[in-house]
Amino acid sequence: NYKKMGKSNRVVMKQQKQPQNPMAAMMKSLEEENLELPPLPDKTQSYLWPGNQGVMNTLSWITVWPNYIDKGKKNSEGRRIPKKFACDIPIVIELSAVCQTLNLWHALEPFKGYPREPYVLGRVRVRIFLPDGSLAHPEISNKNDLLKKMGTMIPSLKIRKERLEAIKADEKSKKEGNQSKKKGKKGKS
Repeated sequence: NYKKMGKSNRVVMKQQKQPQNPMAAMMKSLEEENLELPPLPDKTQSYLWPGNQGVMNTLSWITVWPNYIDKGKKNSEGRRIPKKFACDIPIVIELSAVCQTLNLWHALEPFKGYPREPYVLGRVRVRIFLPDGSLAHPEISNKNDLLKKMGTMIPSLKIRKERLEAIKADEKSKKEGNQSKKKGKKGKS
């Protein structure tokens, strides 16, 4: 690729053809087929529970992100309660299930991204005070009480147990698949 020029020690590099972008051919084929990508989810969408209440202003309700009760997070990463009350890897559906169990009105917002970690999706807005100012649940008087209650109730939820079993089964099948690929002779003699 290099050649020397005359008596000097100057080296000049020959120009090579630039490789064509491999994605360019694929993008052209997508344009030719007129394929449409699915629309992005609406981040403002929320689901109220109980659902028969119509439109409600949830801005004054308490906001709960899964990171608030995640045992694997540090305080600097968003955990708000002690580890003894926290649980491992909670998801927003589990937060909603706890609110339903406690009969608390809440709005599930599944596509909101946690500001510190935008790939952690979902939050729940919970109403802990009734319009007259009284408590919606006798055991929950503030946000910290709600977070501790959620952290202790989530591990016993049926949907959580099913989710963890599915994860373990998936990991087991992947592990078995990797072991079957390693068949053959280990060395030649």
